[in-house]
Amino acid sequence: AGEPAAGALAAWTAFVRTRDLNLLGRVYPIWKNSLKEGLKLVTDDGEFRKIGYKAKNSPLRDLNKEPVYCLEYNSYRLLLADITVRAARVLGDYAYSDALAAEREDFVRRFNETFYNKERGLYMDRYVSGSFTGIFGAASFLPLVAGAVTDNDVLDALISNLTDEKLFLNSAPVPHIAMKDPRYAKPAAAGKAARNLYLDYTGSSQPYVDYLIYLGLVRYGALDAEAELAGRLANVWRNYYRRMRAVPDRLLPNFKFDDSGIRNSLSGNLTGIIGVNELLDAEYFGEDPVPAVRFGTLLPGEHRIANIKIFGRNMSYVTDGDASAFTVDGVKVLEGVGGPFSVRYFTESVQGPRFLLYTRKPLTIKIVYPVFEPASSGGNVLRFNIDPGKYSIGISGKRFFAERI
Repeated sequence: AGEPAAGALAAWTAFVRTRDLNLLGRVYPIWKNSLKEGLKLVTDDGEFRKIGYKAKNSPLRDLNKEPVYCLEYNSYRLLLADITVRAARVLGDYAYSDALAAEREDFVRRFNETFYNKERGLYMDRYVSGSFTGIFGAASFLPLVAGAVTDNDVLDALISNLTDEKLFLNSAPVPHIAMKDPRYAKPAAAGKAARNLYLDYTGSSQPYVDYLIYLGLVRYGALDAEAELAGRLANVWRNYYRRMRAVPDRLLPNFKFDDSGIRNSLSGNLTGIIGVNELLDAEYFGEDPVPAVRFGTLLPGEHRIANIKIFGRNMSYVTDGDASAFTVDGVKVLEGVGGPFSVRYFTESVQGPRFLLYTRKPLTIKIVYPVFEPASSGGNVLRFNIDPGKYSIGISGKRFFAERI
């Protein structure tokens, strides 16, 4: 579902991590061609409904037989446009980039007018005739990764709903229909025993959608919600793999297991990749095209990830919950003591490193730089203390500057 947006996201993340312009150059014309008809709201006459609700007799098919604007499919279109704008700028296609960016901005406005339900604080499918379908689920949070959310109140409402354990954030997040829906966890084929339960129950969750939701939270800097979702999904991967040595592409409601017909899937194992990305990853959606990484997590306990190749460098991260270290090519370039913290948009200019930092506790930071250039024998070492909060930090020479944000 969502092609070519899913392929575009995979290619974009691969480019960001490798900076392989040849890769980007090969796929960019395909993206442009996919958008040649412009950004228009896609209506659903019954065919597209299977995208968001793949189970047989999906909830949407029980509704009125009139066409709807499909939230999930339009979210993918918006994501594709967002990635294509970024690629155009990297490749120097500035005229097209500017034109598509303007078209995308107008589409975002129409997207929000169409799909956002202010009363529920959620995005949902809407009949072409005007009323909302009333069904909401995992697709309600896809506008985050697509960059559709332009209002802080909308962002707060989305996060509040997502983290409500009575609606979504259960032990196997995030179901395709909310847990309060009467159809949740019911057999899709009424009156029949489903042969493949993991395919035929409403309210199942799909790991690839969870992955997109996670990236959306990362994109908007929702660090607490991001860590919570990452932790739960890492547990999903661990529990499935320990029990079955496989993670399916659809997870049963209420974290039930079905041994029949299960197969190990690429998308199912994204639940494990999320746990890796939570510790260390590149930044994919920054406004600045300069390569940047993020590392650290607000999750409690011990975590480590070693020798992840980003920008051609071997990067590692380790924490015991109190002390944490970020390593590049065997050199500990940033260490923090005092509690869990998260670093975003860590990059370096000729002046020195700069990054965003979020901590709930006072920290002592040690940083060794230059980071991404070979340090001389007299490399710089700087130590400083920071109070709890969110900061924009820059380093120049032997001085650092910290501004609360």
